Amino acid sequence: AVNWKWCAVCDVSRICFNVKSKKADQSSSAGGFASGRRQQLGELPSVKVIKQSLLKWCQHCLKDYPVKVWNFSSCWADGMAFCALAHRFASPSTRFDFEKLNPQNRRDNLTLAFSVAEKNGVVPLLEVDDMLEMGDEPDWKCVFVYVQSFYRQFKDRL
Repeated sequence: AVNWKWCAVCDVSRICFNVKSKKADQSSSAGGFASGRRQQLGELPSVKVIKQSLLKWCQHCLKDYPVKVWNFSSCWADGMAFCALAHRFASPSTRFDFEKLNPQNRRDNLTLAFSVAEKNGVVPLLEVDDMLEMGDEPDWKCVFVYVQSFYRQFKDRL
């Protein structure tokens, strides 16, 4: 089992660090944030390692959806990746027809994804208008921190 420590998030431009417990099994580093000596010492993994690990989690969650994520910026701009993530974990009462979504309808996609995510316990750290203002290249830190909210809420439901 993984024990996650989260630093306080004062605003969406701050990065939260996840630290694997010192007691974590070092042999099961697949999908983990740190391995070997870092785990033994309880040191913080690098931002790059954290980003890559969270990205791998997203890719795993979205493998059955027609969206590809390779970053925390442009891949999320049209709202389709957020919709896929929200759809993947949506309760029956908040399910929606993913096949009817259109990548050209950014506002609708983001509104739907953020609403469904919040109804399913994801902390609302991003606003639709903020994402729209950032255009085709949203600030990766904003997306990264928000996606961590999905992770925290759903990490045990894979």
